[in-house]
Amino acid sequence: PKNTTAEPTDNDQLAKNPVRAIPDDALFPLLVAEFATRRNQLDLALEKYKALAESTQDPGILETAAKLAQFLNQDQLALDFTEQWLALEPKNAEANYISATSLAKRGQTYDALQRMEVVLQQGKQANFAVIAANALTLSEHKQQAFLKELARLRKAYPEDSSLKTADALTLQYRKQPEPALKLIREVLAEHPTDMHALLVELQSLDRLKRSDELLERLRFAVATYPKDKRLRMQFARALAHTDVKAAVEQYVILSQIYPDDEGITLALALLSREIGDEQTAITELKRLVKSPVHGARSRYFLARIAEQDLRFQAAIMLYLQVPPSQEFLVANSRLSRLAQGQMSTKEARTLFEQQRERYPSEEVGLYIIEAEMLQRSHHYQEGHDLLSRALKKYPKNTDLLYSRSLFSSELKNVDLLEKDLRIILEAEPNNAAALNALGYSLANLTDRLDEARELVEKALNIRPTDPAIMDSVGWVAYRQGNLELARKHLEAAYEKIQDHEIAAHLGEVLWKLGLEKEAKLIWQQGLEKKPDSTKITDTIKRLNP
Repeated sequence: PKNTTAEPTDNDQLAKNPVRAIPDDALFPLLVAEFATRRNQLDLALEKYKALAESTQDPGILETAAKLAQFLNQDQLALDFTEQWLALEPKNAEANYISATSLAKRGQTYDALQRMEVVLQQGKQANFAVIAANALTLSEHKQQAFLKELARLRKAYPEDSSLKTADALTLQYRKQPEPALKLIREVLAEHPTDMHALLVELQSLDRLKRSDELLERLRFAVATYPKDKRLRMQFARALAHTDVKAAVEQYVILSQIYPDDEGITLALALLSREIGDEQTAITELKRLVKSPVHGARSRYFLARIAEQDLRFQAAIMLYLQVPPSQEFLVANSRLSRLAQGQMSTKEARTLFEQQRERYPSEEVGLYIIEAEMLQRSHHYQEGHDLLSRALKKYPKNTDLLYSRSLFSSELKNVDLLEKDLRIILEAEPNNAAALNALGYSLANLTDRLDEARELVEKALNIRPTDPAIMDSVGWVAYRQGNLELARKHLEAAYEKIQDHEIAAHLGEVLWKLGLEKEAKLIWQQGLEKKPDSTKITDTIKRLNP
């Protein structure tokens, strides 16, 4: 029989999708908004769309305005547009999706779940993972409300992959990486290229320290999403632990895709330096010298390369160009060592005087670096005088007081040494470094050994694994005649760090115990580490003239 079903007419189509006429006075603003969008003048476009949305209440304009607001991270505005849109089309999946993600970013994760459930009910692809990610930063009370609602949804939609991903993400955040990995691999079995699921899997493997699996999955993820910056950077960082050359290859690709990303440029430079590709390192670092963020660091590493190449004058000039930053004091510390080897003490000191004039905000640190330079060259009185001048300007500065106490110890000025360290301990009773320095100095320079032991033992209780403090406890025990206890602490300290001063002390205790062969071996090891150690040579001369 003949099919008598009528074909849909134009009127039928209009009934389903009514066309709303744009008012004449809205046409020009709409054109302006469209052209602004095409020219990437998005703030202007959003301004025009906002006015159009208010005047027309057209769902299409509201949709465009909501998407643009969300793209510009103006979540409250996006919510305003979607509320108006949902008043006209309450079951619209796109409107509910934008509303859910905007609510999540504002911490309203419970409400966001309700909106995202509508997306699911409309048969569209939901994204519960983005809501879960935002819920993890909320208070415990709000997280519990979110988890309860998420559990309800998981029960109602047990096979939904987006809900499984959200659940896995929360498990991972709550330090349950094993069940998180098991659950997310259920998702990946059905959707092997799901980006959110891949990210959760990678984070779980990282937390479980399953490095080989992590690298294998990162290779797959990067092959699947070759232009994804986040994935390739994670891959490069993971490779840097085991295969620096392969990591450099990844950073080269990243630098080609994102040539203006200074973080990538810096990483490429530093890793190139690590594998000996000095030319690439220099080229990339020079690109960053004027960067307000990475300029200081690039100058610092250019100086390190020059120093490594024995271009000492170039290195000095580059260290001098490092402005106040995280690298500033480290650069000046290296500068002090170079200056000490390349010029007279007077010239080197003039250099640091100029640095203090140039960077008054860094004056204290520069005083201490200059003092350390004088200490290395055994100019103890000059260093003491320098720090005394500094303390006239900064009388309560604990770093300067501590530094001067070291010079007072060398000059055997016990009264001033104790005064400086007591000032520190009045302000900071648990300052382990000051406790240790005072106790060690009292044991070395006075007969107040019980007081010295009390001080160094308190320091050790605060920092029980510090080899310098362990050395002091051992040395005080030696000064009190307890050789076996001294040996125990000094051997433990020497096992942690083969420092020449610890070697001098341990060797002396072994010598006194009659273990001369062992003592000589320890001293020899110490001198191999630091051939110019006067601590060891003076000890040897004193014990075995």
